[in-house]
Amino acid sequence: MIRMTLGALALAFAVAMPATSRAQQASPDSTAAVAPHRHHRFAHRLFKGVSLTDAEKTQMRAIHEKYAAQVKAARQSGDKATVRTLRTQQLDEMRGVLTPDQQTTFDANRAALRARVKKSTTPSSAAPSSSTAPSPAPASAS
Repeated sequence: MIRMTLGALALAFAVAMPATSRAQQASPDSTAAVAPHRHHRFAHRLFKGVSLTDAEKTQMRAIHEKYAAQVKAARQSGDKATVRTLRTQQLDEMRGVLTPDQQTTFDANRAALRARVKKSTTPSSAAPSSSTAPSPAPASAS
């Protein structure tokens, strides 16, 4: 009798655990934490190979904070054009803080990121296009 009870409890536990795990993964709070990490990776790639002094870091933080509220408001309203414009202005202002050598590295990183985004958004050339496929000959009515 005890074996059957323990077996039933083990089975119930085994069935219930994956369900609670999925429920925890689907929480709305878990998706909110993703965006800052993505933004951090972008900034890391943008400034890769650029060594900033403490003064430059302070200026970069001030520029970021200057635009943060505006970008957030534009993002929440769904205005992608304004977000893009603000981010471009922010990056241009940050670039102005850099020395000419740092600007060269920054520009190369920015170009590489643009190429990477462009490459990931363009459709693959491996897929056959409908314009190159031969059309079937019409059936003749005899």
